[in-house]
Amino acid sequence: MPGAIIITIWFVAPLIGTYWLKPGAIERGDIEIAIQLMGVVIALRWPVGLYYGTLIGLHRPQNSYRIVAAMTTVANLGAILVLLAAHQSIAAFFVWQAAAAVVNLLWARRSAWRALDGYSE
Repeated sequence: MPGAIIITIWFVAPLIGTYWLKPGAIERGDIEIAIQLMGVVIALRWPVGLYYGTLIGLHRPQNSYRIVAAMTTVANLGAILVLLAAHQSIAAFFVWQAAAAVVNLLWARRSAWRALDGYSE
């Protein structure tokens, strides 16, 4: 499913950027890249909910809450720092969001699998 999300948004991005958003101050190419990166972020975040649901279902919501709190902080504060210190572009923002989403996905996956290993019934 995440692969289908990426592929669909990647190829539809030029149409969205041209006909739906009607670019003005931002160049059309920048909008297309931003939309494509949004698709990557969406695809990376999609399976995380399954892992959080696993943790909550195994009565380990505190693990899920810790990950959510930490990764929300990292994603948002990191994006601010990237925009202030490095590149003031929409692409830089979404690249940071994608990087944070990868870490979030891997952390949630690891926590869910560890919880499943310790679950016996």
